[in-house]
Amino acid sequence: MDLGNALLNFLLSLSLVLGSGGTPPNPRNINLSVAPPAAQVEAVPAIPAGYLWTPGFWVWNGAQHNWVPGRLLAERAGYHWQPNRWEERNHKYYRIAGYWEPDNS
Repeated sequence: MDLGNALLNFLLSLSLVLGSGGTPPNPRNINLSVAPPAAQVEAVPAIPAGYLWTPGFWVWNGAQHNWVPGRLLAERAGYHWQPNRWEERNHKYYRIAGYWEPDNS
């Protein structure tokens, strides 16, 4: 991955972390041959009514994985949160950015 793509992926990840909340998954998800470390153990705070906890996750900064702590998100009526995750496919790791998905009910 060249530096330009690494920077773009980092900035897209950062924008999601900083609270775009309703943004659908980024079609330019990061794909790496370097597996992310195991998730860190986090203390989940008391969750006030109308909020949910989204767990922390690893982001790639172009050189290494960095941990983004979990956070509270305001719930959205008619939607549920799909958390950030990494998927392995053919020995590559793809970051799927968290997003709000409409409920099917």
